[in-house]
Amino acid sequence: SLSLLSEYASSDESDSEGDDSGSRKPKFSRLDNGSRSSVPQKQDKHKSTLPVPSEVLSLFKDRTDPFAWQDDRDQHNGRVRTFAHEPGVWASYAFVSGSTQPELGQLISTVCADCPYLNPQDPNLCHVSLSRTVKLRHHWIQPIVDALRVKFAPVCHFSIFLGSLEVYTNEEKTRTFLGLKVHRGVEQLKRLVVEVDACLTEYELPLFYEDPSFHMSLAWCEAKHEHDLQETLHDLQFKLEEFASRRPLCRVLTVPSVWFRSGNKLFELPLVQA
Repeated sequence: SLSLLSEYASSDESDSEGDDSGSRKPKFSRLDNGSRSSVPQKQDKHKSTLPVPSEVLSLFKDRTDPFAWQDDRDQHNGRVRTFAHEPGVWASYAFVSGSTQPELGQLISTVCADCPYLNPQDPNLCHVSLSRTVKLRHHWIQPIVDALRVKFAPVCHFSIFLGSLEVYTNEEKTRTFLGLKVHRGVEQLKRLVVEVDACLTEYELPLFYEDPSFHMSLAWCEAKHEHDLQETLHDLQFKLEEFASRRPLCRVLTVPSVWFRSGNKLFELPLVQA
């Protein structure tokens, strides 16, 4: 590849040598009678395209478009993106954070202990979704955040109770989740969804599910393990109840704020304290 670069450079240099328009002499053509014409000959301005070095092409041999974004699944535990990366587009969603529950980490460890195919969630990242994951242009982010902040400002703090374990699979059928379903606080969450949907409607973005099953994902696995997870669900629920009998508040989650994530940006939208 270095030799090819050297050839490119020498080719460029030869093209530029003697390119001083002030000192260039016109080229003459010889006529049939032996005299010379003062009309300059036309020069061929069409240059052949230089080939891409084979060493460079080999780096992209498994890709249809060598310049398209290539997602590295190893950077996010083998998970598949909901939609492909697009420059200038930010994956965004609204949610209630589970980080206010101090015993959530131990609860997850207890429930997932005997399921090697399960990938436990980081308790600081556990949440209850209030929207689908939508695609936002960068210049939409701040106006949407500002609108949500205004809508949530008069909403009071509340608590939710996380009850039974359920199995969920994403729309792409690539991942299966073990989640704690919300048993109390559903109406308050629905009111928050109404406000989020109202903001997203202005940008013609997808709304949340008509009859949502609010839940907090505790762990995930590849979709091929969905049957295995369903088979062991009863045993996992027993573990949960046993843990909760010793720590009765482990499934209670206070909601002092709504959060909005857009790419790597995180916005807190506080609720009012009653």
